Amino acid sequence: MPSSAHGLLLLVASLPLVLVAQSTGDQIPLASRILQICDVYIAITDPESYQTPEPAHEALAAIRRGAGAQFDANLSAAFEEMMRSKVESTKLAGQ
Repeated sequence: MPSSAHGLLLLVASLPLVLVAQSTGDQIPLASRILQICDVYIAITDPESYQTPEPAHEALAAIRRGAGAQFDANLSAAFEEMMRSKVESTKLAGQ
């Protein structure tokens, strides 16, 4: 993802969080919880990130480790399932 798109994602994700800084769990807007997971995935896998990119399975493992504490547990599981099915459908299309 280009840096400008990543920066926009961060801006959009941070605005609701600023408004609900003292909120926890379901008090945090759904969009913010989703974007938090996406942002971490991008930060870990994007070659234009501040660090050396890691493979997708490493990003998913980091999200899994944070599920229920740093990330919404249900959204983390749904994100992982979505990403795994995307990988599987890409493999099937390539055969």
